[in-house]
Amino acid sequence: LLPWAPRLAATLLIVAVALHLMIGLAIIARVFRGEGSTALLVPPLLFPLVGNIVAPLVAAPLGFLTLGWMLLGIGALLWVMVMPLLLWRMLQG
Repeated sequence: LLPWAPRLAATLLIVAVALHLMIGLAIIARVFRGEGSTALLVPPLLFPLVGNIVAPLVAAPLGFLTLGWMLLGIGALLWVMVMPLLLWRMLQG
């Protein structure tokens, strides 16, 4: 999409990043508030986190280098916060 419609690609990136951040933070907030059971901790919980790690691959060619580094940092931080919870659930059964 970048070679043909760079503005559209940039707009889609910004919208996707905003959605990933909102969904990821909402899931993390819900988990840390203790709402729901351990059944909430499932591998699809990682989808928003993976999106924040993959987004820099698109942000860099579009010229959003700072956004890319920020998203990589947020994705890594969220990964560090969520992975122990998922491992705990796996060990609990």
